Amino acid sequence: MQMLKNDKKYNAKNRLRILIMSFGILLFNSAHAAPATGNGELVVTGRILEQPCITINDDPIIVDFGTITNKDIFKYSSMRQQFVIALNCDIGANGSVRVQFNSSNVSENNQLLNVSPQSQASGIGIKIEDESGNILTFGQRTVSVPISAGPNNIKFYSYVIKKSSTLQLSDIALGTFEASATFQIIYE
Repeated sequence: MQMLKNDKKYNAKNRLRILIMSFGILLFNSAHAAPATGNGELVVTGRILEQPCITINDDPIIVDFGTITNKDIFKYSSMRQQFVIALNCDIGANGSVRVQFNSSNVSENNQLLNVSPQSQASGIGIKIEDESGNILTFGQRTVSVPISAGPNNIKFYSYVIKKSSTLQLSDIALGTFEASATFQIIYE
């Protein structure tokens, strides 16, 4: 019986030692386990070229609508006002460009340039069309426009319209207005 009691103590001590050693081995292995790795590749490409065209417009390009009646805007829109982005190009062969207008102050599917908060007039916005009558979407490139060596004029039209939320004539506040956007020429 004595021996059996000692064996139980011995077995309990051994079990405890085995448990501690197993736990230590687990800690050692997890601490020294290889970290999870992920491999990938980055490829950077590009093309450097001399700027083939320069803008020769005044900066900024001013489009002045003069005086417009609120009734005309409510029923139709203002008359279209043409503006031109004038380029002088020094290219060896004919090419093409796209223009992208950008502004953070747009609405109605990014096709309406809102007037600035400093404007007195409200309930209106500005739409821009290309020479073919396509309404431009701010933040997107226009269709390709062919260019050649020498002077090139890219024509656009802008007009004042009521916003879709303008439901009655009194929703158009009277006064001066201003709106602005930037444009970028993308060479192809």
